[in-house]
Amino acid sequence: LIAGTATYAFGRALGFGASAALLSAIVYEFGPFLWVQTDCCTVSGQLSTWIPVAFLGVELALRARTWLYRVAAWFLAGLGISQMLSGWVGQGAVTGMLVLAGWVGYRTLIGPPVAGWSLRTRIVQALTTGPVIVIIGLGISAAGLLPRLAVNAQSFNPGGTYENLAGAVDEAPYAPWWLIRNLISSRFDTRAVALGGVVIVLALLAVFVARRRYAVLFFAGLVLVLGIMSLETTPIHRLFYLIPMFEEMHSHSPRRVLWLAPIGPAMLAGATVQVLPELRNRLRHRWVVFLPLLMLIGADLYVTRYDTWAGWPTYITAGLTTLGLAIAAYARSIHAPELARTRIVGAVTGGIIALAFVVPHLWDIAASLNDPDGLTVPNNLWQHNPTTQRAIEINLARDDTGGAGEFLQRRQETEQPFRYVGYSGSGYRPAPSRSYPDRRLDGQVIAILQNARPFRLGLESIQGYNPLQLKTWYDWMTTLNGEPQNYHFTDLWPGGFQSPLLDMTNVRYVVIDRYIPPTRDDFLALTEGRTEVYRNNRVVVFENPDAYPRAWIVHDVRPAPAQEAMAMFASGQVDARAVALVQSGDDTPALAPSDSDHRGDAVTVTHYEPDRIELRSTSAEEGFLVLSEVYEEGWKASVDGDEVEVHQTNGALRGVELPAGEHQIVMEYRPTSLAIGMVSTGLFSIAGVGVFLYAGLTASRNRRLVAISSRRRGPLAAPGLSTPDTA
Repeated sequence: LIAGTATYAFGRALGFGASAALLSAIVYEFGPFLWVQTDCCTVSGQLSTWIPVAFLGVELALRARTWLYRVAAWFLAGLGISQMLSGWVGQGAVTGMLVLAGWVGYRTLIGPPVAGWSLRTRIVQALTTGPVIVIIGLGISAAGLLPRLAVNAQSFNPGGTYENLAGAVDEAPYAPWWLIRNLISSRFDTRAVALGGVVIVLALLAVFVARRRYAVLFFAGLVLVLGIMSLETTPIHRLFYLIPMFEEMHSHSPRRVLWLAPIGPAMLAGATVQVLPELRNRLRHRWVVFLPLLMLIGADLYVTRYDTWAGWPTYITAGLTTLGLAIAAYARSIHAPELARTRIVGAVTGGIIALAFVVPHLWDIAASLNDPDGLTVPNNLWQHNPTTQRAIEINLARDDTGGAGEFLQRRQETEQPFRYVGYSGSGYRPAPSRSYPDRRLDGQVIAILQNARPFRLGLESIQGYNPLQLKTWYDWMTTLNGEPQNYHFTDLWPGGFQSPLLDMTNVRYVVIDRYIPPTRDDFLALTEGRTEVYRNNRVVVFENPDAYPRAWIVHDVRPAPAQEAMAMFASGQVDARAVALVQSGDDTPALAPSDSDHRGDAVTVTHYEPDRIELRSTSAEEGFLVLSEVYEEGWKASVDGDEVEVHQTNGALRGVELPAGEHQIVMEYRPTSLAIGMVSTGLFSIAGVGVFLYAGLTASRNRRLVAISSRRRGPLAAPGLSTPDTA
């Protein structure tokens, strides 16, 4: 809704009529942008949704005739930037900002929206609008951005580099034929990139019939540059690689730059529809309407040297679009009244808009109605797949009647906090290994309570998916398993089945896929020394008697680097029940062991939330409290109301010093970055709302600044804005 509405408004601001702007909105909202959101990577929506909002804000700011409306437009652009920055930190935010910088540069220095700007005016506009909207965007996004940057600095991937990580290259670059095939193909599996025959014809034609208007050169250049950036390294890549750290982020997944490209074809298609009524008056150039179809055929012939052709849907829609354009272009040659010719052009425009929406979306819906089981159109997500639907329902359920989830929930009611792991063969060799997120619809993975199930069931697992893990936890799991895995995942692998680090993470229960033969070596290794406590037809649950509690007290504290500490515990050199190894530093606590009997030590978790833990401890002597919780700098702790330091303990856990006696300990996640960010976001948001309200009230009181009539067919004009031209 946001993307489509903003694209429509952006088109109107550029000078499009209602029909052209509507087409752009449909192409953008229901094209590859929508497909990427629903099929794969919703994080791209944090970027693509707000690109037209930011573009619209820039356009309105440059057209504003008063400072009030200019500032309001700056805040609109800043809002778009804020969502881009806080939504996808790293490759997405950087690439999105480069695209927006290109738009600001083009509209101020090359193709300004208002004719007659002097060079000085262009430079001033570039040096004001660009920096101001970035500052506003940073200010609004601070509450989301600053904590993420703080966490990023503590991650395995600080700054967005992926050197020496398993899975460092997520996607290979496109080959030229591969990219072209995906752009023109009508295959279901290319929808995240494919433009469709209507858009291909209209976008290509815009370069010939409207290249000096409606910022066509910018949008054509945007598509071209982003397309090149998805390929192997070229001189254009090397130019962008001059930007610090851009090469490391981009090379991780070069194809993702195309997530930002759909705004280009959408606006190019709109530009062609906007000039469609003029084509009939261009007697010498009407033949150009056939060029896009010829270019499509040529591209397809090139692709067929490597792969299959584009398919009938692409050619049918491209052919119908070309036919409509030809009718509109040659309407002047028809012996009919001028009104009839105008109506012909209008009918063609309406037909093209309808065709752009119908194919492929209504086409897919119709196919799903005719073939609900997906026998003729595989992977059509419009179709109802009972197996998939059932898997979704189970994953979203808050209970697991008759399953391991119900068993663990009952245990949770009577026991102190615990964690569990599920195992269905991940990491087992020589069998092919797939991560549990890749198998999220697999009944056995669902049964062992992986992926999102712990959240819905109110349980705690040490496994999961996170593309930006804390380095301490990534190193912990790598040491536990004895080898690294793809950085997205933290699954228990066979190498860690008997690791002391597994016990230290409070893993009391192990849920195993019953389809794994009980005589197989991984099953035997995982169950050794553990007691079966539950079984059904899908899983078997074992209890781990060596599991540590969520928190415990030691009386021997020594300094040690994190990696060294983890290695010592993993090898069994040090007993974590008696000794704590604290990250070396100036304030490292030192506690020598005593000969006293510490059997009276006790720690009870009295309250537990993701960002707040309350505990009660008892100890006859001074001690050190170790929590089986991952260390992160934002955690604060207090003992009986007095703040104490949280130490990085045993490599990846948290620890605090405890005096002798009974104490109440509270640990809260209160990062300084969040506090600063909330203040910034609050102030900038209040300022933005105030500016918008004041601008609206001013417009309503000023007769000279009125909204455009709904009956007017000309380009959009808004209060305090210059009338759109064709720049």
